[in-house]
Amino acid sequence: MSYRIMQERPLFAVPRGRSFLCLAIAVFVLPMGTSPFTIMAVLATLLALFDRSFYADLGSVLRQAWARPVLAWILLAWAGLAYSPDTTGVGIKYALKTHYWVYGLVTAAAVYARYPAERVVQAFVAGLTVNAFIAFLQVPGWLPSKMVGKYFGLAGGYNTLSILLIVGILTTSHYFRRAATPRRGLLMLALMGVLFANLFIIRGRAGYVTFAVLSPLVVYNLCKGRRLLLAFLLYLLLIGLTSLSPFVQERVQDTMVDVRLRLKMDWETAIGKKYSDLEERVYMWYWATRLFLENPVLGVGTGGFNEAMKRRGAEVGVDHPHSNILHVAVSHGVVGVAIMLWFFLVLVRNGWYNRGSPEGYFVLVGALAVFVGGFLNTHVLDAGPAFFLAVLSGLQAGMNGNTQEGTVS
Repeated sequence: MSYRIMQERPLFAVPRGRSFLCLAIAVFVLPMGTSPFTIMAVLATLLALFDRSFYADLGSVLRQAWARPVLAWILLAWAGLAYSPDTTGVGIKYALKTHYWVYGLVTAAAVYARYPAERVVQAFVAGLTVNAFIAFLQVPGWLPSKMVGKYFGLAGGYNTLSILLIVGILTTSHYFRRAATPRRGLLMLALMGVLFANLFIIRGRAGYVTFAVLSPLVVYNLCKGRRLLLAFLLYLLLIGLTSLSPFVQERVQDTMVDVRLRLKMDWETAIGKKYSDLEERVYMWYWATRLFLENPVLGVGTGGFNEAMKRRGAEVGVDHPHSNILHVAVSHGVVGVAIMLWFFLVLVRNGWYNRGSPEGYFVLVGALAVFVGGFLNTHVLDAGPAFFLAVLSGLQAGMNGNTQEGTVS
C-alpha cells in the first residue's frame, strides 16, 4: 500500500489498516497472557492476507538486510530436525514455533507501507501500565493472583513479564529524555515509576539481574545524556533503593541459601552433573555445556536436548537449559550461536542508528533486554518473547534513515 493511498483513505478503512490496528492491540495485550495477543495476532495476519498490496510489500521487506538472519534462524530450526534424536515430540514443537516470525513479517509490511510504527510502541507501554495497576490491586488481595505472593496482573508468570517491564521502563525513560514540555516529562516519570514498582513485586531474580545490567541506560536518559558524574551517583542511588525492597531482599536471601547448600553438596551434584531440585538451572547448564562440547558444530538438533541427556546418562531429562545462548548452542552448535548473534547484532545496530525515534529506541532496548535476560532464561521458546522478538524485527522495515542519527544497512 503506498503512502499516497494512505493519505487518501482513512487509516483503518482498508484491510491492512485494520490488520495494523489488530497488531497494535496484540502488542497492547501482550503482558496479559498468551491467548489474548495470539488471537489478535492471528486476526492481524488474516486481514493482511486479504490486502493484495501486502504481498508486494512483503517481497520488498524480505530483500532488506535485516530479514537475512531471520530467515536463517527459521531455516536452522527446520534443518535441525534432520539430525535431532526427537523429531516427533519436542523437536517438531520447537520447529513449529518459527510461525511467530509470520507476525514479524506482517509488522514489517505494515511499517514499510508507512503505518506509524510509534503506535506499536505506545500500545506496548499502555498495555504494561494497565497490567501493572491490576497487579497493584492483587497486593492487598482486592483481585486474585495466580501465584501466592507474586503479583503478575493478568500475565502468566514473571519470566516474560519481567523482560517486558524492563523494556517499558527503558522506553519511558527515552520518552522522558525527549519530552518537549514539563507536563509530558512528569507523565513519563510517573509511567516509569509504575512499571518500576511492578517489576519489583513479581519476585523474578533473572529480571532483577537484567535490570541491574541495563539500568545505566535509564539513568543516562534521566540525566538527558549530560552530567555523567551525576548519572553515576544516581545509578548508585537507584541500586541502593532497589536493594531496600523486601521483595528483592527475599530473592537475594533465597539465592544465598541456595549457594550455601550447594557448597555443602558432593562435587558432582554441586557442579550439576547429578540432579538436585535445589537449583535446577545448574544441572541444566552443566548438561547443555557438556553436550555442546561433544557436538560443537551443529549441536544435537532441534528439540534434541532431552533425549541426548538421557542417552548420555543424565538422571532427569529437561526440554531446554533455561538459557537462550545454551539452548541454541546445544541445539545447533557454533553455527546456531553465530546466527543468533548475527540476529541480535543487526537488531541492536539498526536500533542504535535509529535511536532518535521512539520505535528505533524500542528496537534497541528490546533487543538488549531479551539478549541479556536470555542468559538466564530461554526466552526464544516462550510465546510472549517470541512474538515480541518478531515484532521488533518487523519494525526494522520502516527504518530507512528517517532519523537524524543514522541509517540502516
